Amino acid sequence: MEVKYVKVIPETWHRWPSLRMDIKGCHLPEVETTVPPVPPILRLCPELALEPELAEDCPTYCEPGLLCDGEKCVDPVDCSCVHDGRIFKVSDKIEDHSCRQCDCMLGGRSICKDKVCPECPE
Repeated sequence: MEVKYVKVIPETWHRWPSLRMDIKGCHLPEVETTVPPVPPILRLCPELALEPELAEDCPTYCEPGLLCDGEKCVDPVDCSCVHDGRIFKVSDKIEDHSCRQCDCMLGGRSICKDKVCPECPE
């Protein structure tokens, strides 16, 4: 409410002096505030979330319960792995820069072990 002025009227109430205030003004229309919609958050597979620059090819949104694997939306169990800045799929094997053998397991977790090399022939 916007007030132009207040009219103060002295009077008595139960034989006690009191004041009555009449507010003189006009009602302004109610202001409606709209909250802008929150954009959906793209959820990434666990290892991909650590290197989000590799998620350039992800869609802008995945349905609830799905995660982006670097290209498309998948079940969390089918998440891809990230190692040495490369994306690889479940059951893929790669050799990293430290000559370790890395396997991509279900759920997008990579497990790396030292590579066992045969002895060199003499």
